[in-house]
Amino acid sequence: MEADLTTGDAASRDAVDGMAQVMIEQMQGACAELQRVDELLGHAIEQLLSAFNSVGEQARAHQGELAQAAAAAQGTPGAERLRAAAARVASDVDGAVTALQFRDVVGQKLGHVRSELVALEQTMHRVREVSAQCAPADLAQRVGGLLQQLRQSRAASPARQELMHAGEIELF
Repeated sequence: MEADLTTGDAASRDAVDGMAQVMIEQMQGACAELQRVDELLGHAIEQLLSAFNSVGEQARAHQGELAQAAAAAQGTPGAERLRAAAARVASDVDGAVTALQFRDVVGQKLGHVRSELVALEQTMHRVREVSAQCAPADLAQRVGGLLQQLRQSRAASPARQELMHAGEIELF
């Protein structure tokens, strides 16, 4: 490292270091928010699944009663309509429960985003190290090399799922 840095060289290093530090803090905050979103989503899905499962159980229980009443009423139109309505409710509840199972996919996507933010954070730590250790003339090249490594690691990541379908419901 050069003993007598010019004011411009020191200012450039300080700017790179400051930018990297701010980005690190922002990424850490974003990771924490993603974790909270994941937890809130999980809690909401659990509550919805519980409610839909309860409604589905009730619909199935009453469907049997309606079937008995329809048989006793010799298939009158009113009894048939009630039985058909109960069957639709049970089917709709089952569809809603299936749709809510997208939680796994969302959790995986949130985990992937957190992983990418952690990779960016690590790169910013390396940028700070490089800015403190290398000669000002080499700073741009060294930071460019770090960014290239980040691009290569991102390109090597596994394929991402873009869409998930539950019946006819497009979730993503």
